[in-house]
Amino acid sequence: MKKLIYIIFLLGIGLESFAQSFSSDPASFTAEDAVTLTFDVTGTSLAGKSDIYLWSWIAEGCSSSCDAPTNINPASSATADAKMTQSESNPNVFTITIIPVDFFDKSPSEMKKIGVLAKGTDWSEGQTADYLLDIEPLTFVPTVDRKFPTKATANDVITLYLDQTLAENLDLKYELADFEVSITAFDSDGGQVGDTVTKDAVNEGDGIHYTRILPQFTFNADNIVSIKYRFISKDNNEVQSDEFSYEFLDLK
Repeated sequence: MKKLIYIIFLLGIGLESFAQSFSSDPASFTAEDAVTLTFDVTGTSLAGKSDIYLWSWIAEGCSSSCDAPTNINPASSATADAKMTQSESNPNVFTITIIPVDFFDKSPSEMKKIGVLAKGTDWSEGQTADYLLDIEPLTFVPTVDRKFPTKATANDVITLYLDQTLAENLDLKYELADFEVSITAFDSDGGQVGDTVTKDAVNEGDGIHYTRILPQFTFNADNIVSIKYRFISKDNNEVQSDEFSYEFLDLK
């Protein structure tokens, strides 16, 4: 009987040592979703400390500059966005909420998996284990205009879509002709960059039309921060969509 109790005691220790010390909420998320990361540092070198920071990186999908901009050691005012909130009920539990595209300042296409850990103000204060999180691919809600990806830099290829079937303008909704896309680029001061470009749209069928551009190449400029565009019937230029816009990520 004593031996059985001893075995149960050892099993209890083992289960406690493997207790969950990290979680994400939601468990499944895209690069554009807000996700809350929770670390329980009980039993680690970080236990009892009040200043804990998130150290994170893109583990898959990124080709360069894959660390979060806040990955600076020791922590300083430049790492304020990575400082975690200490739980009032358990001082060893810390949380932080991030939106990956904003936190890493990267487009969704560059994020398939991220790595995270918790650390003190300096590495000498300790750190948790590494945790890897999958980033789910983006899905879209049908709209008259759609962009893919929804967040990108001016040096990424983007696709601009028109779905006629969702248009409130009946002339646009039932237009049978093909479309072209008029695109204008702008700089950070709101000034126009280069000339307005017109590109043919591909008729995909079922009311879907699209065109693809690489803004910096299309306009031969590296100071583009946004574009405005509209789809126009090639048979009747009075039949056109509303003016849509796209703002680019700034990774400088």
